[in-house]
Amino acid sequence: MQQHDPHVPSGDPCGDAVRQARERLAGGDPGGALALLTPWLEDASPRLDLLLTATNACQAAGDADGAQRHIERAVAHHAGAPEAHYFAGLLLRDRGDLDGAVAALERARDLAPAAPEILMQLGALHELRWRPDEAEGFYRQLVTLAPAMVAVRDALARVQLAQAKPFEAEATCRQALAEFPDYAPLHATLGSMLQRAGRLEQAEAAYQQALALQPAAGVWNNLGLLQRQRGNLGGAYEALRQGNLLDPAMLECSLNLADVLSRLEEPAAAAAVCDDGLAHHPRDGTLIALKALALRDAGRADEAGRLVDFERFVEFRTLPVPDGYADAAAFRTALAAEVTATPSRASEPGTEDGRQTLDLFPPKTPALAALHEIFDRAVHDYASHCRADPGHPFLAAIPRRWRLSAWATLMRRIEEPETTHLHPPSWLSGVCYIALPDAIDADTDENGWLEFGRPALNLHHRVTPAIRTVRPEPGRLVLFPGYFFHRVRPFASAQTRISIAFDAVPV
Repeated sequence: MQQHDPHVPSGDPCGDAVRQARERLAGGDPGGALALLTPWLEDASPRLDLLLTATNACQAAGDADGAQRHIERAVAHHAGAPEAHYFAGLLLRDRGDLDGAVAALERARDLAPAAPEILMQLGALHELRWRPDEAEGFYRQLVTLAPAMVAVRDALARVQLAQAKPFEAEATCRQALAEFPDYAPLHATLGSMLQRAGRLEQAEAAYQQALALQPAAGVWNNLGLLQRQRGNLGGAYEALRQGNLLDPAMLECSLNLADVLSRLEEPAAAAAVCDDGLAHHPRDGTLIALKALALRDAGRADEAGRLVDFERFVEFRTLPVPDGYADAAAFRTALAAEVTATPSRASEPGTEDGRQTLDLFPPKTPALAALHEIFDRAVHDYASHCRADPGHPFLAAIPRRWRLSAWATLMRRIEEPETTHLHPPSWLSGVCYIALPDAIDADTDENGWLEFGRPALNLHHRVTPAIRTVRPEPGRLVLFPGYFFHRVRPFASAQTRISIAFDAVPV
């Protein structure tokens, strides 16, 4: 959606300032653009094009608070302009508030129901929220509203595939290709669905066609995964190397290239790829975890141990008792009741006789509201005593601000092997124990304990890392970096084990 730019009478100084500021922005000078706009932003009723241009300039300058301030004024002073709500939605999306972004874009759609940009962004947001069924509704509207918008056909096929509708997705793709045979992303999407169906030769042909039309790092990445699936590690390396050369900032390509180099018994090269990736994604937990594995395999155990230092980075606290609760047990009882009443989402693989809740934050009940404050304070305390260290990826990127997400896990049994995992977007993660079966509380075999260090089963490594286990205790809060591999050790009980985990994601 283009910024609102009403006809400006000749000689209008504010309009001239906006035009000149946009020229400065286009030339890569956001500071100069803001300097031109600042005198006019003091107006009690600022123009919409002025506020939107100031928002863009602040974003380009890395001033998130300034961008937020200007877009809030735009919405307050121009509530009837769809552009104000549209750009507010994009800003909320960039800050990680997907629910708020959807609400803002829905207001924009109410004001401009046939605007393709708004419908496209709503579809994309629902994809990010793992709601492909809702995304499909917006994309179908767009196919009717803007049949020449070929990117919508590609998006429609993608969300159909995400809903396990492979035949519909393939039909959508092939119908679109009949009309737009030279649109490379459609060939790439077709290759992806054919690969998932195990039709590898056809998938490779589709990828090669996409690359012939338009070389793209994402297609090279998928082709590399296809070759790895075939067991052709040399071919996988060549494809992934091409993707990495084309776009060194593409995270997935860096991760997969490091993995293939490890499988080719080139751990030092894998660690170097992780370092290159961290230059573009300094907080990515998967890159840090893969680097630690590669360093250990390369015989550099001290460097690996510095990254995965349990003694230094795993901390333990006891949940405080908030005002209004008689004691710690009463607070845990209230938390258990609130999370038990929360709707569920899909459980982690390996979890039996149990469920996980939807995101618990922002909290809607009193005990969870108190827990949100406890978690936020714990992250603040943890970050405040970390010393910045540019040579350590975890300590080089200590966040000043973060967004908390949390979920509860309620279960009576975990099978072996429960999936070892990490939380890549999170700088700091944590888990607290609300209710524990007697068998776990008194157990000497470490069943149901928290385990750190064991790599995911699909990752290649020669040297087994150190493993550390932590005994759960009612009211215990465990804090750890989001890149630490962890899992719950198998257990079975007639009683329910309730824990609440959180991620602190930098914003």
